[in-house]
Amino acid sequence: MEKSLITQEDSSWYGQHFKSDYQLSPEDLSAIIPVPKLTIGATELIASEVEYYKGERFLHRLGSEIEICGSGEKIQKDINIGNWIQEGGGKVSNDEIISMAISEELIAFGDMGGGLGFWLGEKHLLLRPHNMPVCSTFFTGSGAGTSVVTASHDGTVRVFDASKQEFSLAYSWNKRYKYKQGVVWLEPVDQNLWLVNCEEGDLLNLDRRDRKVNKILSLPNSRRSCQSHNLMSEKEYSRNTLRCEDEVYVTPALFGSNIAIHPKDSNLLSLCDDETVLVYDRRNLQKPISTISTSSKFDSSTTTNSTLSHHCGSSWSQSGKHFVTCERNSFSYKRKSSQNLQGSFNLYLNAQLTDTDLVAKKINSKLNVQSQIFTSGQGVVWSPWQDDVFYYMSNHAVNRNGMVMAVDVNSGDVLGKLDLPTQASNMMGFHPTRPQLVVANLNETGDVIIYKEHQIAE
Repeated sequence: MEKSLITQEDSSWYGQHFKSDYQLSPEDLSAIIPVPKLTIGATELIASEVEYYKGERFLHRLGSEIEICGSGEKIQKDINIGNWIQEGGGKVSNDEIISMAISEELIAFGDMGGGLGFWLGEKHLLLRPHNMPVCSTFFTGSGAGTSVVTASHDGTVRVFDASKQEFSLAYSWNKRYKYKQGVVWLEPVDQNLWLVNCEEGDLLNLDRRDRKVNKILSLPNSRRSCQSHNLMSEKEYSRNTLRCEDEVYVTPALFGSNIAIHPKDSNLLSLCDDETVLVYDRRNLQKPISTISTSSKFDSSTTTNSTLSHHCGSSWSQSGKHFVTCERNSFSYKRKSSQNLQGSFNLYLNAQLTDTDLVAKKINSKLNVQSQIFTSGQGVVWSPWQDDVFYYMSNHAVNRNGMVMAVDVNSGDVLGKLDLPTQASNMMGFHPTRPQLVVANLNETGDVIIYKEHQIAE
């Protein structure tokens, strides 16, 4: 057989120039190209939409501000958010904010585009240490040793050291593993021990002291997809192609992936697994001490997202006395790109969790509202100041404007409500030591709006 003698010069297209209308934006490129898995200087990760020199100046200021994080003392008093007023805020990212942490004057947040942002004194900065959504953001350490930790669907956990102005890599999924291990949640047990929830259902133990990672649980029913971000309508579901090997639709990674640790007994943990919430004792992971099912059941073969019946969060109150699960049964859109999960709360006493027949206490807010809207990743937000109080958002059934509502879990009474200027969003957080609320994605995608207790002049 003779060798082909065809060369590039023989081709009709060789040497020709072709124009294409398709161009990738800097944001599109960053979403495609992974951030190198090594220690990187923070200045190299300043987002393209931020002026570089302003970003540099903010980073230098950030180093001194982080040193005082965690120094405030927690208040203990009755709070009525109905008296709170808006005191600042603005747009901080072009992407939806999905995780948040607050300490002293600093707000840190993670967004859908892989960004870690900061808001400080009406100024902000956006860095891009990841190229996929940042599902968990929290402060760790104290004083000059304070760092900010981010976990992402790109399969990495990074630690930002403001004093060194650099990001180090704390965890990266092993490419030789059978499945990609995108991180869907990261929960600190203490400063050195973190629990990593992975998209294929593995729960990992990450010990920073010896840099060891061990698999402690495997929950295949809780498989999630880091490639899908929204639940779907019936029509969308019927033509969807993103399915597991066994043709069962995979829950988007943002929904129902949180891990909760009991605040007084760190051996107790809860996590969502398919249609159940499981509570384990970390000293014996062979069998859960409690399995809490949803009240509604759907046939995955005939119903839009059987995942609508899944839990989207569970957590304990500040004292650990109360435990709540958040069961979703519908969803709505605030904007085209932002999906709000709606559903109901199931409340238990922590002492009940070992009972054979668990009976949930239903919370009725006793107001004319639409369904309760859950905060991204966790469901409800417990009060940092009052043990028997949690907060959630909802929309008024008449004018459709949003509200933040405080509920007494013992009586079901509404202790106060804060009216919002637009429909409720899917992200809020309270300052751990002072009367302050931050609502994200409220007026527009990627904004933070700050509410504080109204101080009446004497």
